[in-house]
Amino acid sequence: MLRSLVGSEMCIRDRVTDGWDRRCIKSILGVYYRDDILSDDYKFSPSGIYHAPPNGSLSSYSDYISGLPYQEDPSVFGMHENANIAFQLQESGYTTDTIMSLQAQDSGNAGAGKSLDEIVGDFVGDLLETLPAKLSAEEDSGTGQFDVNEEGLMDSMTTVLSHEMNRFNKLIGVIARILSEMNKALQGLVVMSDELDQVYTAITTNSVPPPWAKAAYPSLKPLGSWVKDLFERISFIRLWLVEGRPQAFWLSGFYFPQGFMTGMLQSHSRRYAIAIDTLNIKNTVQKLPHTEIEQVPEDGVMCYGLFMDGAKFNWDESRLEDSTPGVIYSTLPPIHLAPCPNFQRNKQDYETPLYKTSVRAGTLSTTGHSTNFVVALDLPTDKDPNYWVLKGAAALCSLND
Repeated sequence: MLRSLVGSEMCIRDRVTDGWDRRCIKSILGVYYRDDILSDDYKFSPSGIYHAPPNGSLSSYSDYISGLPYQEDPSVFGMHENANIAFQLQESGYTTDTIMSLQAQDSGNAGAGKSLDEIVGDFVGDLLETLPAKLSAEEDSGTGQFDVNEEGLMDSMTTVLSHEMNRFNKLIGVIARILSEMNKALQGLVVMSDELDQVYTAITTNSVPPPWAKAAYPSLKPLGSWVKDLFERISFIRLWLVEGRPQAFWLSGFYFPQGFMTGMLQSHSRRYAIAIDTLNIKNTVQKLPHTEIEQVPEDGVMCYGLFMDGAKFNWDESRLEDSTPGVIYSTLPPIHLAPCPNFQRNKQDYETPLYKTSVRAGTLSTTGHSTNFVVALDLPTDKDPNYWVLKGAAALCSLND
């Protein structure tokens, strides 16, 4: 009751907004609001430094507080030591980005290197030459995936493919238009607009231009990695378009992975005439890389390309384990996702939220989840699930580099 009154079931704007936030608050309160805290032997952290001091005088409490470390260890909050490394990397990243944004934007160069105009011009020219063509249904090599049934409907997964094609085509169009205008602006043929100035500055600082980011999927990658990732995503969609439905799906390659999940459920619902609102997603973690899986179950989809943050997954033992010191992210094995009517999850598993990016934040949608949230994965563990909640363990579709 006390946990609920203090905050585990309440919503605070911009802080506690959904079930995942409430679960985190509940796990944190569970460390402090428990019967064991009345014992002098109870510790708040594995180090034993943090505990409720025994009954004593005011000076004894003051001495205890004064003796605490100046900087808290991540274990105080139940987190892994890698959390401190991640924090330092984030802070240094902010500093580097600030320094790069403040660098002189001179078009001339007293040294022997290229000027900023030349650097931007080379980037624009190279990207214009290598930018993939827009996706078209005419590229289908006779797979029949665009055929309609007697009711005039395409397969739901083909609908997902069509939506992904439209989204990527729109993004390709935005990039091509801006590159063409930038090329003309660098030659002095058109005026450098505010939009082009933003793109120019972003290219010189290796960050994704705001007009592109607005038209694209969520990503925290620098410009070079972002372009490479975009090309790989388009290649994945094009391979599906040309050769038909793949045996395993690169879940990280989707523009809108939530739509892929809905399409999978809808396809199963139509196939077996089951109400879609009774279907939940059951997942099974594999032990082999997706390239070595020869057969996949008839129902559901095999997905790969996910990462684990705050924990690692032991492929051999098929369970969650603490992260290796110094290794912040680890690769998850392929996961088979299958629709299951009225599925009841195993409460001994850790219900792992899957996010698009490591920010784990987005706009609260009408579903009650963040727009950055994709799906919950049940991962086996031999520890209390609250242990991983405090670790901040989550799955990610995309990393920052």
